[in-house]
This record gives sequence, structure tokens and C-alpha cells, in this order.
Amino acid sequence: MTALVAVLALLAGVGLVLYLARRELTVFHLVVEHGAVRRARGRMPPEMMHDLRDVLARAKASGTVSGRVEDRRVVLHFGGGIDEATAQRLRNVAGRFPTARIRQSKRLG
Repeated sequence: MTALVAVLALLAGVGLVLYLARRELTVFHLVVEHGAVRRARGRMPPEMMHDLRDVLARAKASGTVSGRVEDRRVVLHFGGGIDEATAQRLRNVAGRFPTARIRQSKRLG
């Protein structure tokens, strides 16, 4: 019985470490409804946020946009109803900003 508890505690610890590591790699996360950013957390330069909002508003997109550091650059991940054309426009915006500048920006409101 104690071996089972030890194994479960170890698995829970590994799961927590993986969760925290993934969260650390996420630079920002946006929740978008009908083109309006409803929730924003993380870091990004104000002009990047302005340009992302513009693209999302024009497309009247709904879904999520996350920026994660992969291979020392910020890669965007999408969820919900964000179509491929809008996703590419968002990637173009994000590609103009160096990873260091994004990570060192002030926290989003």
C-alpha cells in the first residue's frame, strides 16, 4: 500500500513539474470573441498587441492565441475558430518582434 502511495506521489510530482514547465514557456495567451480580445495574460509589446487586435477584429475571429517559446523563438498556437488565413496574418505580426523583446515586455493588463 505504501508503495502505491509513493508511486502516485511521484507521478503527481512529475505532472506538476511538466505543467509548470509548459506554463513557463507560454509567453502570452489571448481569448478572443467575435474579434475582441476578452482576456489577455502574459507579456508582449503594446504595438504587437495593437496589431494582433487589428487582425483579429478585421477577421471577427473567436478562439485562443498562445505564444510559446520553442527553439528560442515565439511560436503561435491557435484554438477555436481561427481560420488559417487569419492565423498566418497573426504569425506575420508576431514574426516582426524578437523573442527577447516579447519576453521582456510589461505584463498584459
